[in-house]
Amino acid sequence: MSTNSLKGFQMSNVGRIKDVAKQIFELFKKRTDGTNPNVDHIHFRNVWDFYFQKKIPEETVAEAFQLLQLRNLVMPSTRSTNTGLYQLTTYGKSMDPDDLFEKTVDAAFLSQLGEIIDPDLRRECFDKSYEDAVTSAFRILEVRMRDRIKAGAQSFGTDLVKEAFHPDSGKLVFGATRGEREGVYQTYTSAFMMQRNPPSHRYVKDFAGPEIVEVVMFVDLLLKILAKAEDRS
Repeated sequence: MSTNSLKGFQMSNVGRIKDVAKQIFELFKKRTDGTNPNVDHIHFRNVWDFYFQKKIPEETVAEAFQLLQLRNLVMPSTRSTNTGLYQLTTYGKSMDPDDLFEKTVDAAFLSQLGEIIDPDLRRECFDKSYEDAVTSAFRILEVRMRDRIKAGAQSFGTDLVKEAFHPDSGKLVFGATRGEREGVYQTYTSAFMMQRNPPSHRYVKDFAGPEIVEVVMFVDLLLKILAKAEDRS
């Protein structure tokens, strides 16, 4: 298995790969309890031949090792040039298998963001300057909010948020309790005050590319909440 390629996951088989990776990681943890330092390295071929007894595709085991490397849990052996021989990283030694595999977001999932994110955001915000990306994202959100509550062009920013999501008088309801509705209202208000308003764009210069993507993804979440909100009866 190539140790250079950490991509190319078969998306239809992500669940299976994750399950196999967890089993391999648990095997590493059992073999590397510190009692016998001579067995703290495991060879990919031995895992496939003996642990899984070749009952699953070799490619699945290979991709499971790739996932473990991508998560910085295992790495090629530092004491051998034998291709396919792996050891736990320092981080891997400190992690619990259940916590790690049940409570983290898969890199394989993240690779699907292009398919999950709102198509208007994908089209209007990526491959743009930082400020243009943020401005475009909130412009899309404002247009959707106006359309949803049939507001005029004079409604924008926090005034539009108040018209749409005020917990007592807003035209839209999202949340089972007033406290939840207040939280939604404050979330939208804070988002517009911090990121949408022109004076706040001075913060953009301090953001890196991944952080701008996070802003766009946050707007994507706000769009999804908007779509799920119910009309106030």
